[in-house]
Amino acid sequence: MRLIAYAIAVAALAACASNSKDQAAASASDLAASLEQAQAARQAGDLPRATTLLRDAAKSHPTDKQPWLRLAQLQFDNRDYNQAVSAAQEALQRDAADQTALSIVAVSGLRLASQSLQQLRRANASVQAGVSTRAEAEALTHTIREALGENVLVPASATAASATASAPAPAPRPRRRVTAAADASPAGATPAVAAPGSAPAARPAADKPAAAARGGNPFTILQ
Repeated sequence: MRLIAYAIAVAALAACASNSKDQAAASASDLAASLEQAQAARQAGDLPRATTLLRDAAKSHPTDKQPWLRLAQLQFDNRDYNQAVSAAQEALQRDAADQTALSIVAVSGLRLASQSLQQLRRANASVQAGVSTRAEAEALTHTIREALGENVLVPASATAASATASAPAPAPRPRRRVTAAADASPAGATPAVAAPGSAPAARPAADKPAAAARGGNPFTILQ
């Protein structure tokens, strides 16, 4: 009796396993058919139908990334970058390392940023109609600086280098005028300047031997 029950249990498990495999195969076949239909609609230029088929496939197979990945690629090619990023992020939730989804998110983000900058430029141009190009550029730079900050636009090192380069050079020192008399003097000699009201210079001592030779006291030279 126990053997019969055991055999029935084994048969039931085998049937469940077989049914599970059959269901998985049917699900994969159904997904492949939906993706093929979406691709055919896309090639025919019927983008709304292709989008609908891919979204239905994503609902029917919530754990599979392929419908979202195909939808992200379709929206990216259609230049709908917001929808492309949204679909690619859904694919990344199911496979965080998918390179195609990561590339779509990165490139779509850059193109959205470029479009935003172009719109900002046109807005400033329409507001400041008739203003010079330099004034428009200054206004645009001011707007971006308020949004991002000074350090993001111009690094501190570049600002310091620019300030150093634009600093005025020191004025040259005036050259001292040299008179003709100074040019005639020997190099390194300092001209003597007579002090006002000074006493007359003393007579040289050579006059005393001359006086002794004329018959005076010869010892006066020692005095």
